[in-house]
Amino acid sequence: MGSFIGRILLWIIGGLAVVAMSFFVTLRSLDFWLTPQNPSANVIHVVEATYGASCKDFTPEPPHANMVKTGNATAVLAKVCDVTKTSCSFAVDANQIGDPADGCGKDFVASWRCGNDQKVHRFYLSPEASGRTALLSCPAP
Repeated sequence: MGSFIGRILLWIIGGLAVVAMSFFVTLRSLDFWLTPQNPSANVIHVVEATYGASCKDFTPEPPHANMVKTGNATAVLAKVCDVTKTSCSFAVDANQIGDPADGCGKDFVASWRCGNDQKVHRFYLSPEASGRTALLSCPAP
């Protein structure tokens, strides 16, 4: 009789364990499917932008000076594209950015991240970049 009661107790405990595990798996599944999966993954975060890096060693005619500095277009690009979703078109405009090296054809380089991803994306426009458009984009989630 003792072994019969032992088997019943094992059967009950085993059944409760299966029910508890099923309940836990169901809750985890619902949590996964009902929680947005990184909704900001496609948000652009501008890292840096430079207009005229190709002219860093250029010597302009006096009285002009070479004012090329890394990141000289970051604020202008960020104003247009930072924290935008999926993609952003940026019109490179020397009048808006400023001309850091008069008389030299300037390139444009933009760097950005997507969401919380640490990978840095880059876009490059060869000289003369002013009057052309840079496209920053993140993959759709």
